[in-house]
Amino acid sequence: MAEALASQHWNAVAAECGVQLCFVSAGLGASPGQTASAHASRVVSEHGGDLSGHRSRAVADVGMDEIRLFLAMTQAHRDALRSMFPDRAREIITLSEFAGRKGDVADPFGGGPEVYAESFDQIRGLIEAATPALCELLARGDEESPAAIDGRHIPEKGQRRA
Repeated sequence: MAEALASQHWNAVAAECGVQLCFVSAGLGASPGQTASAHASRVVSEHGGDLSGHRSRAVADVGMDEIRLFLAMTQAHRDALRSMFPDRAREIITLSEFAGRKGDVADPFGGGPEVYAESFDQIRGLIEAATPALCELLARGDEESPAAIDGRHIPEKGQRRA
């Protein structure tokens, strides 16, 4: 759901800046190739999205070199990703942190339709709240030096730490 929401909302913002973004959803314990749950598909469809082509991916199967910013849904996921990619740790934050908020996104897995709707609303609210941070990140572009977004350093694409 987060990939669909980010793609739908933030690509409209990026287009205004003349930038094209690519969003990738991947899980730490995902079984590759699984379709989205019926509840997730329904709630996304009710809001104009489409998960019919979605297939789960494991983090290990995603080309990480082209990813500029990792947005984890929970602090535990963030910490696990930082352990897996210590040289990219400063690029890995939670969606809540990017939005300037605290807390984790509730995982709806195994819940009913209402749980998925609540999770969808939480993710949508965080994406909307994080839009100014995304705009600041886009405004810097790849040619400018990195800067802090509300105290969070988001490195430019291709930048590496020693």
